[in-house]
Amino acid sequence: MTAHARVLYAWKLRGKARAQYTSRSQFDGFHRELLASQDDIERALTLHPDDPTPLVAEIWRALGLGSPHSDMHAQITARAPHHLDARHAWFENPRAGPCTTVAPVAVGS
Repeated sequence: MTAHARVLYAWKLRGKARAQYTSRSQFDGFHRELLASQDDIERALTLHPDDPTPLVAEIWRALGLGSPHSDMHAQITARAPHHLDARHAWFENPRAGPCTTVAPVAVGS
């Protein structure tokens, strides 16, 4: 939970504006929190290896740092093919992995 919250906080610090309208202090805080979240994510994965939530946080962290993260798609899908936050990350960030291989969500009959 701490890992995911820290990554969300980093994105909040950055703001929603395009990069050209984002201040240096916003970027500094953004990168500081994303870098600091790595230990939280690793700890969460160690304590709860079947929980996909830390991997979703890692997608957003990697996106913010410009790091590769395409391998996380298969890992998350194996743990929870219908994970809503993972779907959101994939739709928002096509580089996060192909959302077409995520199992479809069943809609009530």
